[in-house]
Amino acid sequence: MMTALPLYFALLLFGCLLAPTDELVVTTGPVVLHAGPGSNHPGVLELPAGALLRRGQTHGMFVEVRVPQGFPVYLHGDYARIDLQRATVNASGERVNLRLLPSVAGTVPVGQVGEVDGELVLLDVEGSWLRVLAPLDAHLFAPSSALEAGGSASAWEDALATRERRRTDRLLAREVSRPGWLDDLRTQHEAQYLGRTDLVAQDDQRLDALLLELEAMQSRTTSVDTQALLEDLALAVKTERARRKNALDSAQRRLEAARSAAENLEREARTLATGLRFLGQGDSVTITGRVARLSMSSAQLAIYSISDSRGRRFKLTAARDVADLSSLAERTVTLRGRSISLVNVSGPVLVIDQVDHVRQ
Repeated sequence: MMTALPLYFALLLFGCLLAPTDELVVTTGPVVLHAGPGSNHPGVLELPAGALLRRGQTHGMFVEVRVPQGFPVYLHGDYARIDLQRATVNASGERVNLRLLPSVAGTVPVGQVGEVDGELVLLDVEGSWLRVLAPLDAHLFAPSSALEAGGSASAWEDALATRERRRTDRLLAREVSRPGWLDDLRTQHEAQYLGRTDLVAQDDQRLDALLLELEAMQSRTTSVDTQALLEDLALAVKTERARRKNALDSAQRRLEAARSAAENLEREARTLATGLRFLGQGDSVTITGRVARLSMSSAQLAIYSISDSRGRRFKLTAARDVADLSSLAERTVTLRGRSISLVNVSGPVLVIDQVDHVRQ
């Protein structure tokens, strides 16, 4: 008895794993399976009389049914991983919606799949959407009156096998009617992967390599959608390159302007430092204010200026025996002199004739 019990439970477990608990039923006539429990829900699949199904829970006048050969649904490519060689798809999220049409707008999910649900048979690609066979546990709804008990386990297994035949037949048919379609699909997914590249974070060398890669991909695909995607990506790369060039040009212009301004100031400083008296030139000026110093890159050069409370401002020059401008910097002084204009100096220049008063 002790040895029989483990064997009994093992057989029971084995039977549960192999045989679904749903009742096998067949359709009594042509029937439309709906996405929900009622004829007001979208029709998904039309079956002939004698079609084999597994019956699930009852919902009023309708019951859940599972279709062994499957029915086509769509999931978005952003939430899927494709095995291109085997034409299979795995969901890449926990709950990825399955839809009857390749669109979110105006459609409601007819089921969900996750990473643990295994492979789905890839039927086609429509833009960013993948057309696949719904998993076996995705159910539709049939009128209770259209079903009766029937069928056999072997017939169910035969119907299940059509899933694999559809996968291989689809691969063969696609390769005959459109040679290289898997290569096109591979290129499309490579393009979608590249489309998630942060272009701003890439250096110029990587952008150039990316553009060459996109051009090579364009040359090897015949898909209009993939061509359009690659063109958009190439345009984005070129736009980023142009933005950088414009930014570089702008920075170069600012650098050149700063260099030119520095050269002009140094020219002014050299002119003001000559110590010429400019005798007989200019109008007499007396001004009291604080002397400011603008140092140049060369430690020996500086521009000195004075401003007063009336808003007057002069750049200063003086003969060496009249004033040492460096000693007047950051001090309040009263100066007498003449206001003149010099070709190499912007603004009025005060030629100092006399320093009357100096204080901190």
